[in-house]
Parts: sequence; C-alpha cells; structure tokens
Amino acid sequence: MRRNRWMWQFLFVAVTCVFCRVVVAQTVGTPATFQPTNPSSTDVIQVTAAVPQLCFGLTSPINTTISGNLIQTTITSGGCIGVGPGEDLPLSWTMGPYPPGTYTYEIYYKFSATDIELRSRQTLAIAPAPIPTMSPLFLVGLAFALAAIGVLGLRSSS
Repeated sequence: MRRNRWMWQFLFVAVTCVFCRVVVAQTVGTPATFQPTNPSSTDVIQVTAAVPQLCFGLTSPINTTISGNLIQTTITSGGCIGVGPGEDLPLSWTMGPYPPGTYTYEIYYKFSATDIELRSRQTLAIAPAPIPTMSPLFLVGLAFALAAIGVLGLRSSS
C-alpha cells in the first residue's frame, strides 16, 4: 500500500515537471526590439515587444526599473480571457536614457498580483555618448575666418 502511494506521488511530480517545462518554454516569447538599435547613453529608447493577444487594458503604466546591470519592465494587464494559443500583439513604450554599459533586459507580463510571466530576456548594450563634431562646411568657414584675421593682423603690424 505504501509503495503504491509513493509511486503515485512520483508520477504526479514527474507529470507536473513535464507540464511546467512545456508552459515555461511557450511563455518566453520573442525578444524585444529597440529603436535606435544601438543606443547611446543620451538616447531615449523605444521598445517594442509582444504581449498576449487575449489580454486587454493596462491597469497601470508600464513600469521600468534599473538595478545594477539589470533593467526590468513590468506590463500589468487589465484582464485576460481564454488560455488557448494565439498570436502576440506588439506593444511599444520608451525608456532611458541609461549610463553606458551592458545590461540584461527582462520583460515581465503581470496578469494578477501572483501570476507574473517572464516574456523576454536579452542583452542590451548602451554605448557612451558620441563626441560632438563640427560639420565640414563650418570647418571651411572657420578656416577662412582665421586666414582673414591672420592677413589683417599681418597688415596692421607692417
């Protein structure tokens, strides 16, 4: 009798683990896309990611936090219907600017206070701000201005 009970418990745990692996494998989704694709530390980044099609309404704004080299975005749903497969729909928001560095970026979808799903995890590299440069036309104008000042300075000293 005891052996039979252990066998049923083992079978239950094994089936649960297989089911959990299938659910986790299906819920990770596709990586987010960033605009600009190679952001710098002065850029505000537009993020586009896939969210479940059968969910509607956001109960709070999209919340993005940064802690060390981890950036997390949580999207809270107003409610979902059905549990079957369906295509995800794109959702866009902005974040940043962030200091230069390499970050792990995670997106979580929050269905309820206890039902939170990891939708995406990827690497996000933020480059240092570009060094400002002068346009070639401005440099030509500056060269002519300096040459004119030099000529005028030579004339007045003679």
